[in-house]
Amino acid sequence: MSVLRRVARNTVGLLIITVALRTGSASGVSIGLFSVADCSSCNLEIPSGEARVFYIAASSAGLSSGEGIVSAEFRVTGVPADWSYSILANPEAIAHSGDPLGTGAEIGFASPQVEACINLYTVVLVAGTSVRDARFRVTSRIPPTLLPCPHVVIGCTIGPCDTAFCVGEGELFINSETNCTVGVKGASWAAVKQLYRDATK
Repeated sequence: MSVLRRVARNTVGLLIITVALRTGSASGVSIGLFSVADCSSCNLEIPSGEARVFYIAASSAGLSSGEGIVSAEFRVTGVPADWSYSILANPEAIAHSGDPLGTGAEIGFASPQVEACINLYTVVLVAGTSVRDARFRVTSRIPPTLLPCPHVVIGCTIGPCDTAFCVGEGELFINSETNCTVGVKGASWAAVKQLYRDATK
């Protein structure tokens, strides 16, 4: 059973059902890649042979009061094949599975997380070779368990309201002078239904 399903509200059961309970978009919610723990920068300098830390974090910005993120599913692409890494999930999570830098991962929390910068994973990265202007990007897990896009499940601090939304493809710029931004993509109800239909064909 997936992490996303395990953290669904008992009063609802499966996330397949919860998607049908709520419409709208999650504009402002995102999963990003950052070089500092406070999510203030997504530029990372890492010389060949050295180690650096980066952070995979979600933001609940744009949600209504009483709403927060209870789980996330995604994958990070762009890591050079000869680079190595180790990953630590947020110790506050009640469940997590998969490899965020491999085929993808899921992570879930016991209660809605409402912070502007919610740590999901901490990654220690070792550069095997020198690269310039590389980009790591958040994208969909392979295979996705619910929606074929990076997504979060939003819950309420009072009462059940779980639903899933696609989020933006945050990027981490490696050894680059390019100023970075975190992409955010809210999914309309029609888009959520279509993504679910496509995922279950």
